[in-house]
Amino acid sequence: MLSWISGKGNTVEELIAQKQYDKAIDAIKAQLDERPKNTRLRLQMGDVLAMAERTEAAIKVMLDLAEEFATEGFTAKAVAILKKIQRLDPTRAGIDEKLADLIRARDVPVAIPSVAPPPRDVTIEAQAEVSSPDEGDAPVRSPLFDDFSREELLAVMNGLDLLTFEPGEIIMTEGETGASLLILTTGTVRAYVINASGANLEVRTMDEGEFFGEISLLSGKPRTATITAATPCELLELNRTTLDKISEDHPRVREIVQEFSEKRAGSIDEVMARST
Repeated sequence: MLSWISGKGNTVEELIAQKQYDKAIDAIKAQLDERPKNTRLRLQMGDVLAMAERTEAAIKVMLDLAEEFATEGFTAKAVAILKKIQRLDPTRAGIDEKLADLIRARDVPVAIPSVAPPPRDVTIEAQAEVSSPDEGDAPVRSPLFDDFSREELLAVMNGLDLLTFEPGEIIMTEGETGASLLILTTGTVRAYVINASGANLEVRTMDEGEFFGEISLLSGKPRTATITAATPCELLELNRTTLDKISEDHPRVREIVQEFSEKRAGSIDEVMARST
């Protein structure tokens, strides 16, 4: 997460913690004057406007960002913002359909990686790097949504839930029953497995755009790794009940998730970690 210093030396995070939202907004505006295309600053602005109960202003900022992300093919980021807008105004209709149209209009496929996959339930797709006016602030594209038709995409978008975690919080625990897939839209997470000595061993970190948990979602098998938030995180969750319901009308959705699961199952990293 970015930290910005206000005129009196407080970071935006400190101002938010003190509920000085107007001052936090002013501090972000000052940064946006210098970096108007910085997506993280704009996302922060939308969130703080929402905290300040300036709902219409927050929705305007968020909607502009969601449309940009959708147009550029960053579906997971667009959907995460959609969920925030829907929380602010559950009666606002048509946004999901507009985003789906923008996403499908682009229709640029992202290849499923064929390289050696990471641990089951921690498996990830290769990240597609893009240029950005602010180095280090570029979002990454997740391929999970690319093969869906417009109607399938809409069904999945509406079935996703947005979850938030603070640093150190446990997102999933090794050995627990798995019932959902998670897509990381903001932040970084760490994955751990229990080795032969019974100790938790970190096997990798995962960043924005990556997803995990599809194997347990489909099979119901226990999670094979513990995932914790390394930074403040936002994740989209698709649970089994929702997937089953979506698949009644759109069976290809399950087939696409299954395809990813089969291509990414198994991991040399995990086997080596467990034998340490």
